[in-house]
Amino acid sequence: MKKTLISFTLLLIALVSGAQDVPSRLQFGNMELRLSNSLRNEIEKQAAQLSRYPKYFNIKLTKAKLYFPIIERILREENVPDEFKYLVIQESALIPDAVSSSNAVGFWQFKIEAATEVGLRVDRQVDERMNIVSATRGAAKYLKSNNFYFDNWIYALLAYNTGRGGARRYVNEKHYGDRVMDLDKGTHWYVKTFLAHLIAVRENIDACPDPDFHLYEFDAGAGKTLKQIANEFKFSESELEEYNKWLKRGPIPMDKTYSVIIPMDGKRPNKHLVAVRPTRKNEQKIDHNFKEQDKFPLIGAQETPGISIVEINGKKGVVANAGDTPAILSRLGGVSISNFIDYNDISSNHQVVADQVYYFQNKRNKALAHYHVVMPGEDWWSISQKYAIKLKKLKQKNRVRPDEKVELKPGRVLWLRFIRPSQIPIAYEVVPEPQQPAPEERVLPVSQPIGKSVITDKPDQIESVQHPQPVLDEPEPKPKENLSSQQENIIEEEDIETVVLKKEPAKVKPEQQQEKPATHLVKPGETLFSIARLYKMSINDLKQINNYKDDKVIQPGELLFLVEQEPVTGVAKMDEKQQNEEKTYIYHQVASGETMYKIARQYNVTIKEIMEWNEKQDFNLRSGDNLKILRKENTD
Repeated sequence: MKKTLISFTLLLIALVSGAQDVPSRLQFGNMELRLSNSLRNEIEKQAAQLSRYPKYFNIKLTKAKLYFPIIERILREENVPDEFKYLVIQESALIPDAVSSSNAVGFWQFKIEAATEVGLRVDRQVDERMNIVSATRGAAKYLKSNNFYFDNWIYALLAYNTGRGGARRYVNEKHYGDRVMDLDKGTHWYVKTFLAHLIAVRENIDACPDPDFHLYEFDAGAGKTLKQIANEFKFSESELEEYNKWLKRGPIPMDKTYSVIIPMDGKRPNKHLVAVRPTRKNEQKIDHNFKEQDKFPLIGAQETPGISIVEINGKKGVVANAGDTPAILSRLGGVSISNFIDYNDISSNHQVVADQVYYFQNKRNKALAHYHVVMPGEDWWSISQKYAIKLKKLKQKNRVRPDEKVELKPGRVLWLRFIRPSQIPIAYEVVPEPQQPAPEERVLPVSQPIGKSVITDKPDQIESVQHPQPVLDEPEPKPKENLSSQQENIIEEEDIETVVLKKEPAKVKPEQQQEKPATHLVKPGETLFSIARLYKMSINDLKQINNYKDDKVIQPGELLFLVEQEPVTGVAKMDEKQQNEEKTYIYHQVASGETMYKIARQYNVTIKEIMEWNEKQDFNLRSGDNLKILRKENTD
């Protein structure tokens, strides 16, 4: 049965009484309001006007019966007076997509700036002002912020309309902290209107019959579309959209928990509680699969023979060797060092870890696996590299802020694909003592898939295959001298043939044995002279290493090489012409929604030029693509 309000309210008898009894004293949070006779008369008239048309007023009452349980719970959790639930009737009549003349939107009528201030997301995909849970939480935070300043809930209410600065014109500092307050006819109109709504709704809501359905908050919809959720609960998508206008397009984002409002058959089990999620036959319990973490990182065959660029978790990357630097690896992957730093969530002075995987593409927002048990010696960063998941996304999924320092304890269960629900506590598993591999052995991969995992042409799919007896179509492994020094280190599994070789210690050049770092990130105010003096080297050497001309002026944020960069093993050394060409290009990372036209305008070039520089056959762009743009030195 379709859960609509109009058809229900048309059956109601006009239940609203003509006169509204306005008491001389009202309880409002921790305050007692004493109303003058003139103010009581004015509020009584306004309340009667609100209920003048029973048909429309009963629709408001029915909506209040549906939404109040959710609003009451959130106000209670935020320690905001319950009386503020009547404010949402005044602001929007509980119409989710209501828009005011000043472009305030949603249940609680937020403008974009105020919505952002209280943590609501407003963009082309989501507008949380239309989400009753998110918007109520935001309104409660805003009211609490005002009350913290005024220590007076009436003044906090006034500031909701006028802003804190605007409220100062109407408030009196002597009433800050008052617990008893006298109100008269001179009270601000917004407060009068609120009191009229409070009286009108409170006096009539009990006479309104309960709807034959209730609203349930579904918090496990991350990554799903409304159509998928509608199918799961077996009702129409259009019906679900009516209560979830906050989701404008696509699936529900995974950056945080979003509550999907679902109309469920039957009255609320308890009028003091939010509807409890019904038990469903197809509901699945959490089934942690920790065995799959031994397969990661999923490393494919070499992209080019002799060059250790491989596919790691479906992303282009490399397994580092001792002595590598970010500069060496970025050149190996053909990406700028700034992009390499961003792709791998590292800083400019990062010390490359031998046998660690590094990426030449953006990592994912969610991993291919669902869970991971922290092993001794692991941290947030190493786990994010293991699964090719962005570091900040890994933290978000485990309810940790990106800038928050949380030490991982061995055995902790981390969520990798979805945000851990707030009602599920942090879990721990028993982990074995770390086993150190023999230092003289190194396991090199054959060109077959690792373990029982095969990387398909679709990065988000892992195909499971069985190999009772390993059958390899590849020729015998090449002699040791023909293998790249940057072949990756993988875990030997029972069903996979491996090649075990003695690991030669990496040769480190004398320059790299010194304390001087390989690179320096230019800070504001620094010059070539000051940097050369800092590292006890000549300016000419610094210029020569970085191929700088005499008139070159360095800029803050540039990365300078401090040691001569040797060619990478297996990669032909670039000639002078290629180096000059590399210097003349900059790279633009395509952001979501950007077009070829917009990028061309930004750099004052033509679309045709961008297509020629990047050998593109069409105008299609994907978020995260890197476009080569010819640097026009004469225009700098």
